[in-house]
Amino acid sequence: LRVGYHCVWWDSPVARHQLLNFIRHHDREKIDPICYSPVAVARDVEEPFAQVRVTGNLGDEAFAALARSDGLDVFVETTGFSPDHRYAAMARHCAPVQISYVNHHATTAVPNVDYVLGDTICASGADAPFFTETIYQLPGCFFCFDLRDDDIARAETPPAFKRGYVTFGCFGSGGKFNDPLISLWAEILKRTPTAKLRLQNTSFS
Repeated sequence: LRVGYHCVWWDSPVARHQLLNFIRHHDREKIDPICYSPVAVARDVEEPFAQVRVTGNLGDEAFAALARSDGLDVFVETTGFSPDHRYAAMARHCAPVQISYVNHHATTAVPNVDYVLGDTICASGADAPFFTETIYQLPGCFFCFDLRDDDIARAETPPAFKRGYVTFGCFGSGGKFNDPLISLWAEILKRTPTAKLRLQNTSFS
């Protein structure tokens, strides 16, 4: 199988500690993974791929034509609806099987996107009947990070031991905040009255 993976941010923690982790474990006797990126990628990102395509200068029609000429069996868009995604190219058919994964956890409603990868928590709620794609549920949690190979500093002991209270934090964008989420946070804080909640994002600037 020739499987194409498109990602706008291959150098991000999501790509490095989630996507690349499983792509490295592809059986290369059976799968040729091909990287599609709008910009050149680092050498360690190149390593698990059979081929790297830099496609930032291509429009969607040209991108779809390139993907078809690469003989892909499967095309996976991991960017979600973040800038420079390739859903418009997928509508033109990049491969016989097309999948949306990781950065968008709902239906794309894009023609010719065949599957959304999810799990029993994500993409299985009340909105599931409205998906235009087939929901393929992975076992466990589909959103798994492995940081064991990363050289990051770790706290010796939880800061709560020194401060005397737990700090919860969310650095997600303001567009992800809604009434049910705020109600959930309020309930957590009611149950842990000494705790603090730190919210940080550019929306607050």
